[in-house]
Amino acid sequence: MSRFGYSKEDLMRAPSRKRATVIQAVGGYANTGIAVVQGLLLIPLYLHYIGAHMYGLWLASGGMLGMLGMVNFGISSMLIQRIANAYGKQDLARAGAYFINGMSVYIGICLLLGLIGWVISLWLPQILHVKDADAGLLEACFQLAVAAMAIGIFNECLRSIGQALLRPVVPIAGMIVGRILGVGVTIWLLVDGFGLWAIPTGTLVAEGLIFVVNLLNAISLVSALGSKIKLEWAIIREYLRTSPALFMATVGNTVSQQSEPVLITMLTSPEMTTVYMVTRRAADIVFQSLSVIYGSVLSSLSHLVGTTNR
Repeated sequence: MSRFGYSKEDLMRAPSRKRATVIQAVGGYANTGIAVVQGLLLIPLYLHYIGAHMYGLWLASGGMLGMLGMVNFGISSMLIQRIANAYGKQDLARAGAYFINGMSVYIGICLLLGLIGWVISLWLPQILHVKDADAGLLEACFQLAVAAMAIGIFNECLRSIGQALLRPVVPIAGMIVGRILGVGVTIWLLVDGFGLWAIPTGTLVAEGLIFVVNLLNAISLVSALGSKIKLEWAIIREYLRTSPALFMATVGNTVSQQSEPVLITMLTSPEMTTVYMVTRRAADIVFQSLSVIYGSVLSSLSHLVGTTNR
């Protein structure tokens, strides 16, 4: 029995791919529902307590934050696929090695993201033509959002092992509770007069709670796999060799979507950015809902291929 509740015998038993897929789909749509609340229903509060001008600036900075997310290089899907495939072959040691070495790559990605984000924050007021007190506020809030994003990207790594081993309940529950808590903190800070600080602080609280849950769950699963913390350069090179192709597959779509609020703010006004982004949120939610299906079947399908059940 592992320290946190899983045993090697548990992992050796054939898991239910159907159950794991359904749980991930239900959890994915639950998180989409929370995103609807945060992305649409909270907008009147944002406009009331923050104002259309500052909220428009924040949306523009969010576009830059979204482009910064490309630093992830799309390794998340590859990590899940490799672990699930090895698990389908009942090669527990290999599954653990893929996770541990993938985690080392993620640490490098998060450090790189933090560095680039900090540099961007220094130039953000000049890029968006922000002056006086608004400039300092936007810069500081952007830095806090970068920290939350770095934790969020690392959470993808920690969450991947639960998904890949077809045990998604704990990561999904942690994500739902964390997101709800984050929305609650945001509303509380808005009403309490913290202004723009409410948005990145709520996100940071959510990602922090999700991080704790995912970390404990990952430790439990790695312990059950019997894996040791050991860097294997062959696996790291495999991630790094494949990541450019994954990066190029998403870069065009990401840049085209995330650059829009930045360009609108620079060429017109923050208020116009607010209007545009509010109307675009509905389409974003539809696309997010469709991506839930892909995310739900990835680990189960990779596990099925690993069992050689063609």
